Amino acid sequence: MSNDGKRIKLPKIGWVRLYETLPFTTAQNCVINRAADRWFIMVRYEIESPIVEVEHLPGGVDIGIKELGVCSNAQVFASAKDYWRMSQKLNRKQRAVSHKA
Repeated sequence: MSNDGKRIKLPKIGWVRLYETLPFTTAQNCVINRAADRWFIMVRYEIESPIVEVEHLPGGVDIGIKELGVCSNAQVFASAKDYWRMSQKLNRKQRAVSHKA
């Protein structure tokens, strides 16, 4: 099955126009399906994955009790308990203010 980007040539059918563009590679197989009075074609093709350069070294995170997490570059994240404690205090203060005139 060959294609020119917007069309694909199917055996026994001929050239079929596509809604989305395909890369200029040979299709491995395709499935034609009719659902809800519309025709759909699913095409499987193989592309080469690009080589990605790694900019940063992989790092690890140690999850602890005293701190939420410590990264391998010594960056420390504060515990969520402080947030919970401060949000409870904020709730109490907001309730106290809402009753005042």
